[in-house]
Formats: sequence, structure tokens, C-alpha cells
Amino acid sequence: MALSGMRGLSVFISDIRNCQNKEQERLRVDKELGNIRTRFKSEKVRVFIFSIIFYCYNLIIFFIYLDNFNLYLITLITEKFLSEV
Repeated sequence: MALSGMRGLSVFISDIRNCQNKEQERLRVDKELGNIRTRFKSEKVRVFIFSIIFYCYNLIIFFIYLDNFNLYLITLITEKFLSEV
């Protein structure tokens, strides 16, 4: 089931393996790069990828902030505990 979505990749790999020389390999790779470029020229795809990158970036920033906040709370509680002892 998982391999059915990778059919294009397996065909590409088999095409590369069946090439007789480096020039044929280069032509096949260039053809596939052209296919990838045409699929990513769509505005919807670019906006979707940008939104995923933006979401991941904000998630990373949030976790960094949360980690720093936890460190601040730990030091605050430790200082309060040490001052009472």
C-alpha cells in the first residue's frame, strides 16, 4: 500500500539503472527535473509549501520560547527555595 504512492520514484530509479551510459542518465535526470519544475510553478503549490515552512518556523520559535520560559521558571523557583532555606 505504501509503495503504490512511490510508483513514480521506483520507475525513475529503474530508468536510471537501465541507462547504458552517463549521457542517458543525465538526460533522464534533466527530464525529471523539468517535470518537478513544472509542477512547482503553480501558485497554489508555492503558497502551500510557504505556509508549511512558515508554520514549522513558528512552531520552532514557540518551542524555543517555551523552553526558555521553563528555564526561567526553574531558576525563579530555585532562587525562591534557596532564599527560604
